[in-house]
This record gives sequence, C-alpha cells and structure tokens, in this order.
Amino acid sequence: MLLPTARRTCVFAVCVASVSLAALVHGQTVFNAPPSTIPDAFNLNSGDVLNVGAGGVVGTGLRANAGSIINVEGGTVGVGFSANAGSQVAISGGTVSGFMTHVGSVLSVSGGMLEGGAWIGGMASISGGAISRPFRAVQGSAVNFVGAEFMLSGVPVAENTVTLDRFTNADGVLTGTFEDGSPFIFSPLGRYGSDELQDVTLTSVAIPAADLRPRSIATDISGDFAGMRSGQEFTVLPGGVLPGNFSAVEATLSVEGGEVGRNLKVASGTVSLTSGSIGDYFYAYPGSTVYIDGGSVGAGFEAFDSDVTITDGRVGNLLQAHAGTTVNMTGGRVDSIEAHAGSRVVISGGTVGFGGNVVSSVVAAAGSEIVISGGGVARSLRTVSGAGVELIGGEFSLNGAAFAGTNITLGDGDVFTGALSDGSAFIFPPLHGDRLEGVSLTRVPLAPADTTPRVVDTPQTKGPSGLRPGQRLTLRHGGTLQANFAVVGGTLEVEGGDAGAGVEVVGGSVDISGGVVGAGLRVQDARVDMSSGSIGERSAAYRGAVVSITGGNVGTRFNAFEGSRVTLAGGSVGPSFRTWEGSDVEFVGGEFQLNGEDYDADEITLVGRGGPVQVFAGVLSDGTPFVFSPQANPIGEELRDIKLTRTSLPVADLNPKVLDTPLGNGVNGLRPGQELTLVDGGELPDNFTAIGATLNVAGGRVGRFAEVVDSTVRISGGKVDVGFQAHNSQVEITGGEVGALFEAFPGTVARIDGASVRGIGVYADAYVELFGGSEVEYSVQVLSGSELKVNDATIGGSIEAINGRVTFTNGSVGGSFGATASDVVIDGGSVDGSVTIFNNSKFRISGGSHAARISVGYGGRLEISGGQFTGGLTHREGTVDISGGDFWNLTSISVADTLNLFGLEFYLDGMPLTGLTPHLGVVVPERDQTLSGILADGTPFSFDLNSTSGAGLHFFSTDARLTVTLVPEPTTVWLAILAGCSLLSVRSRACRQE
Repeated sequence: MLLPTARRTCVFAVCVASVSLAALVHGQTVFNAPPSTIPDAFNLNSGDVLNVGAGGVVGTGLRANAGSIINVEGGTVGVGFSANAGSQVAISGGTVSGFMTHVGSVLSVSGGMLEGGAWIGGMASISGGAISRPFRAVQGSAVNFVGAEFMLSGVPVAENTVTLDRFTNADGVLTGTFEDGSPFIFSPLGRYGSDELQDVTLTSVAIPAADLRPRSIATDISGDFAGMRSGQEFTVLPGGVLPGNFSAVEATLSVEGGEVGRNLKVASGTVSLTSGSIGDYFYAYPGSTVYIDGGSVGAGFEAFDSDVTITDGRVGNLLQAHAGTTVNMTGGRVDSIEAHAGSRVVISGGTVGFGGNVVSSVVAAAGSEIVISGGGVARSLRTVSGAGVELIGGEFSLNGAAFAGTNITLGDGDVFTGALSDGSAFIFPPLHGDRLEGVSLTRVPLAPADTTPRVVDTPQTKGPSGLRPGQRLTLRHGGTLQANFAVVGGTLEVEGGDAGAGVEVVGGSVDISGGVVGAGLRVQDARVDMSSGSIGERSAAYRGAVVSITGGNVGTRFNAFEGSRVTLAGGSVGPSFRTWEGSDVEFVGGEFQLNGEDYDADEITLVGRGGPVQVFAGVLSDGTPFVFSPQANPIGEELRDIKLTRTSLPVADLNPKVLDTPLGNGVNGLRPGQELTLVDGGELPDNFTAIGATLNVAGGRVGRFAEVVDSTVRISGGKVDVGFQAHNSQVEITGGEVGALFEAFPGTVARIDGASVRGIGVYADAYVELFGGSEVEYSVQVLSGSELKVNDATIGGSIEAINGRVTFTNGSVGGSFGATASDVVIDGGSVDGSVTIFNNSKFRISGGSHAARISVGYGGRLEISGGQFTGGLTHREGTVDISGGDFWNLTSISVADTLNLFGLEFYLDGMPLTGLTPHLGVVVPERDQTLSGILADGTPFSFDLNSTSGAGLHFFSTDARLTVTLVPEPTTVWLAILAGCSLLSVRSRACRQE
C-alpha cells in the first residue's frame, strides 16, 4: 500500500509492534520464532526471512511467497504450510505438518519430521529426517533423495531415478537410508494416503554404519530416532516412546510396553507387541511378520503380503488384509477386518467387532478367503460373491429349523444360527446388518452343550462364547463376559457384572435385574425383561422381540423395529429413542403432556425434525419422569403410534432433598414441585429427567443426557456430563463444569457467569448470556430465532449463527464465526479464526481487535464502523460498508462486489477527490491506483486498487462496485444512520486527478 512518507514509517512501526517478531537485517525483515509465535495465515513476502527454532510455534496456513526464505531448525509449523514459486525452505529439525511446495520453489530437508503428508511440486533435496504418508512428488517436480541402500521391493535399484504410483510399480516399495542415517519407506500401496514418486532422483553418498547391537529404551526418544536399518533389533520397554512416522527396514522391533507413534512403517521386518501400544496407521509391507499377544494397535492397520498372528490384545477399526497376507487370530479383539482379494483370514478364537460399532465387523471381498471356527463375531459380517468364506461347526439352523445344506445365502428376513467348532454360539441375521452369500458350511462334531445352570462372578476372557439351546447362565457382581456374546435358545440372567458389548439374542431370553449389558444389544424372536441395571447405546428390538422395561437405564439410540413389541413402564431412556412403522410400543404411566399442555389421547405420534419444537413428557408407572422430542439431539426421537396406558402413580415426595451419595436404583428424575440439591459425593445416573422441578448442583456429578422441562437449574459446582438439555427452563451456571453439548431449547433462559461449558447449542427462541469471564471450550450454535449475548467470555472454538441473533461486546473467539440469515453485532473483543457472512445476514463490527479472515458471500452484509483488523477480507458477493476501523495491518483484501467507503477525505494516487457532495455516494471505476483517505471515525486508510490478483496484493475486480461517500464530520448521529446510507442515491463519476 502507498502512503505518504511520514505515515508509512509510522505504519511500519505499528506493524512490527503488533506482531512483536520482526527485525530489520540488511534490508530484510527477519521473523524469529521463538521468542514470538507466528499467527495463523501468516504471509512472507519478498525479502522476508522466517527462522523457526526449538520451541518455536508457527500457526496454520503459513505462506511463503516469492523472494522469502524459511529456516526450520526446531519447533512446530502448523498444517497448510505452502511454499510458492520463488521461495526457499530449509528444514533441518522440528515438525512441519501438511506441507505443500509449488513449481519454482526450492526445498531442502536434512532433518526433522514432515508430519501429516507432503505434496512436492517444486525442486527438493531430501537427505534426512522422517516423512509421513502420504508423500507425493508429483509430475513436474524435481525431487532428489540423497542417501544409500536404495531398494525397490527388496531388489537394489538399478537406475538413478524411480517412479511409484498407481500405474507404475503400483505394488512397489522403495526403501533406503538418507544421508543422516534415517531409513525411509515409500509405497503407493494402501488405503489411507498412499505415496507417489514421479521420476525421483536417487543420489548415493556415504552414510553412517548401522549399529547392530540390540538396544532397548524406557524413556521418550521421539525426537532422536527416525527408524531402524537392516539387522537392527530394538525393544520398547514400559515408559519408552518412539516417534510417529517410524520406519523399520529388515529389522526387528519388540514392543513390551510404552508406545510407538502413529504411521509405523515396516518392510521385510518383524514386529512383536506384548504390551504397550502402536498408534493409528501401522503399515506392514511385503515380507513382514507381526505378532500381537497383548497391548493395542490403533485404527487403520494395513498388512501387505505379510503374516499377522493375533493371540491377545486389541486391534482398532479396519484391519486391512491385502493380497498375500495371512491373518491368524486365536484370541484378543479386532474391532473390524477387511479381507481383500488374495488374502486369508483364519479366526479360531477372540472376538471381531463390537456392539455399537458403525462399521462392519468382517468384510470379505471377492477373491479373499476367511475361515471362522471359533470366537465371537459381532453384527455385520458381510460377504460377496466370489469370496471364500467358511464356517466350521454344527447345530446350523435357518429360521428356527435345522439346516442341512453345505453352503448358505441369506435373504433379508432370514436368521441363521449355530455353534462354531469351539462351542461358541453365533447369530447371523440380515436385519442386524449381516450379508452372507455363498458361505460354505463344514460340519464337525461338537461337545454336547452343558445345560447345568452356570454362575459367573469372575472375568471370562477365554474359551467358548455364548449360550446354546437349553443353557442357562447367571452373571453376578465381578463377572464379565466376552464381547459379542450370542444367546441362541438359552437363558441369560444379568444380576450384576458386565455382559459386554454386542450381545445378540435369538430364540432365548435375557432377564436384567442389575449390572450392565453393553452397547449394541440385538433381540430377535426372543424376550428381554429389564427391572434394573443398564443397557448400552445403539440397542435394538427386531421382529418377534418382546421387551419389557420396568426399571433401569436404557442408553441412547434404542430402536424398536417392525414386528417388535416394547413396553416402557419404568426406568429411564436416553436420547434418540426411535420406533419404526409396524412396531408395537406402549408407555405405561400418567401425567402425559404435549408442549406443556395435558395430553388426553390414547396414542401419540411425533416424527420429523422440521417445524416447531415438540416436547412430549410424562411419568412412568414407577414414578420416573420422561421427555421425548423429535428435535432433541443427537438425532431426535421418533414416536409412531405409541399406546398410552394410564395407571396410578406413586405420590411425589415434595420435601427438598440433599444427595451426597450415588442415587443408585430407583426413580431417576424429579417430578413437578420436587427439589434436589446435589453436593460432593452425590451422583445422578445417565438420563436424569426433571419436569417442573428444581435441581441445584453444588458438587458431585450429573450423568450424561440430563434433560429438564419447565424447571429451574442452578449449577455452582460439581460436573454435569455431556448432553444436558433444557426446555422452557431457567438455567444459572456460576461454577462447576458442564460438558458438551449443553442445549437450550425454546423458552429457556440460561445465564452463564464465570463458569466453564464445553459447548453450547441455542435453539428457537431460547436465550443464552455468557459473562463474567466464562469459557466455552468448543463451539456455540445459535439457531432458529434464538439469541446469544457475550460480554467478557472466551470461546475457544467457533460461533455458528443460522437465523439467530448474536451480540458480542467483549471476549474472544478462537475459531470461526459464521453467520447465515442472522443478525450479529460486535462491539469489542476479538475474533481470531475466520468470519463468513452469507444469505441475508447483517454483520456489524464497531470495535475490537480481529485477526480473522473475513469472507462475505451471497446475500451477506458487513458493516464496519470501528475496530482493528489484521487478517484478510474476501468479498465475493454481497455488500460491505466501511466507515471506520484500522486496516493498516490487513494481510489481504479481495473485492468482487459492492464496497462502500464513508469518510472525511479521499485521495486517488495521492491527489484529493474533489467535487464530492456530502452523503452522496460516488462510484470509483479506476483500478491499478491507490485509494486512500480518512474514514468517518477519523482513521486513515489506504487500499491498492489492483485489477489483477496475486500473493500479498490487494485485489479490486473491475466488476466490483466501489463507492466513496463524503461525511462532513464523524458525528454520533451520522454514525448511527450509516446502515441506511446504501439507500442513498449514488452517482457515477470518472475520478480525475487534480
């Protein structure tokens, strides 16, 4: 931007002071981190130098433009770092995340870590460090690997260039060692972020000799060790930590404790895990052997032409067995497996999948081979034509009748049951998500089912799982069952303990009078009676199921499907209770109300999230209140043709109560007129409900998904867990901790004074006020006519207003601030992330200091009359009015629609614009000149009207409508009516220099 000389000097000083990290060295601007922190979306231009050392922090979206230099010797650089043409980047230490270089840039990597992937389009020389997947040296780049021991799929590389992508060497693995001694592995193989190397040059140099002495660690060496070379042996002991992106080439890694970071890569090596953990995205490339006998492996483990043995421990979601891989599982747990063509998976023990999982437990692709002879398999075993899937066992039954066939394909309504060769029962019904096509059945003699009643009061981790016809098991305190416990024609009595997740019941019965049945209970053609205890989330009743609930606690997302019968006469039910067409559901109780009015009908249907919020409340026959609403979260309730049976209710005790111990079994809620004070030591279960009552939380803990209607809630201490919802209630939060997401529904007034809330949702005519130094860790949503007022509060995440009203007078927003069809007023504070304004929103800023990148889109209107702005302004569509504010440190501006400036003086390339009439807008058609002046609040401004865009340039499209309006003086009256100034007539002129 062009300024008079004296003013330019002043503005530069202000810029340096505001960032607190710049120094002038021989005509360069040098930025050092530390001591300073580089903010998000920071731009380096010609002559700028950035040095990042140990402990330095660079925010996201760093951009190196032509003529700039970056040296990273330590610290961290956030995701979205982009090196443009003409820039130079040298990385010798630290961590750089999500890195991209463009044609014409120069990159040198001799150490450190490239985390979260790298996309290289320019020139690059890499001689050291660790590099995560995906690494992509794309077409047109010039990348050089400097090192030795270069091998392509185990064979020395004959050429000095190599290409690896989905078409060339598609199953290849490039290994080697960089000049600093760090091994590397690159391959296009894999589902998650494959590598790509286009004509990468390999330059051989002398490298340090490999130390072949066995080594072990019990400390964190994540900053000192990038991998293992051929013949090396390494043991991680408890307390030991290896870094992410660790590579092992023809080496042996034993994990006996501690942890190994994500993106472990092994080629022709051996990994043994007996304790500790290996992070997400573990890649075993061809020729590798993996033993898992304890500990845990994160999600996204992929094995290529390798051997994997699992005898204990746990493997996270989506173990991928690719061509040539054999997985032999005799114990432990795998959350889900996908077998690709050419792989073989043998399951003879352990459990696969778990209740409540949203992905399939086992997927068999065409050309794969899966043999299941023991253990437990959760819902959603999916096979396709051409997959070789075999079940080994007996007692096979289809839809309740013995099945004599040697292979089976299931129709939509079928139920296939039986026992595997180890005696474990299984259930495969398509209604639960299973898909069996052409599965072969191999019969073997089974040990007779022991029908002697059995009591379990200790953990059961080995041996057969489930109950066969005629068997009975009683689970008591201290007892646990293996996950995916299947009840086929047997009886399970849960008096205590934990039955685990994924319990399936067909043709038998379950009686729950205590203890826990975990997530994903599935019932079909069977009976469940529950009087106490709890059932986990995502449980369901299918065709032929009869479920009677007279007490206890039912988790979120319970579904009653077609053909089921469910009676709810007591206990509490979590959010997202859903009934489907053809189900038979009955509520037994009284005091039924719809939207606060007595409800006298004998049936009720409430479905659909659109329209006004509907709230159905009442009291079940045991005295427990309930609340259902289609608009409630996570996904809302759906009630279809619910039968309402009225019965006498216990008399409500209206004496105020103080709770200093866990509530335990019994009524889980408050009825009209009741009052409860929770103090230290007190605990309320999940799904606590209050109707017309008073709840005081001074200590203790309120469980998940508490819900109140027409009530008063005062929180001054303790903890309220996730999912607290308030309908037409008064809520005061002055202390304690409230989890995400606290939701205020219509009629609710919530005042949060100096307290901590993890996240807030404000809906349809509700009102929430944050003040007194309150903190919101995550986001705030302001929806459907609701209102949010912020005065002295910190919002760590974002504010999203959709058809809402927001008044922000002091405080800070660390993330984004979005407005759609909303009215927003900002009088002070700061917004540091991004601002987006769309669809008939009016966004007014009169004060504060804002580093946000502001974007105005279709139908949006932004009015700025004050404040300081150090981010960027992108104006694609809509209208922007500027009558005040400090824009000297604005990093970028791009204008493509209407921008109206209101000021005391205007200059074009330093010459005054004369002949302006007060309060009458004038169109400025000129481009490629500098428009400057003094805004209506007395603040100077200067914009370069560049007609072409470019890095670090102001951009004013030739199609944009830019106007200036002369304001005689910055009077209070004039500033108050600026919002209507766009309605004044605007005359066009050919601006001239005079």
